[in-house]
Amino acid sequence: MNAFPWSSGPASGSWLDNWLERRRRAPGVFDCGVRTIEGSVATEGRRWRYRPSSVDPLILDGVVTLQHGIGSTLHLRMAPAPPGDPSPGIRQHHVVLAAVERDSGALLELSVDLGEVARFGVELS
Repeated sequence: MNAFPWSSGPASGSWLDNWLERRRRAPGVFDCGVRTIEGSVATEGRRWRYRPSSVDPLILDGVVTLQHGIGSTLHLRMAPAPPGDPSPGIRQHHVVLAAVERDSGALLELSVDLGEVARFGVELS
């Protein structure tokens, strides 16, 4: 038995339609994981934290602006990829990128879906 009696979705303007609309992601939003390797950033820690994120398409002076969830804006200078095996805790089809946070100088790792890497101005070989 189907829990929802309609076949084309909730009625326009209903509470469910409004709730689903609020949960819909804006264009350019993707899941990104961030963790701190060295140093500290107020909004990040040593464990992977995945949040809906977006990158400002304008990269000025090599600084990538990452909006990581609500209230966390990171200004990143991309660094060479970390050596060794992939870090535990990254998601399937994600790659690990290294970056230095401009304001704090902290070294971060980013877990990014392979299809989103170009947003960071990085080309993988």
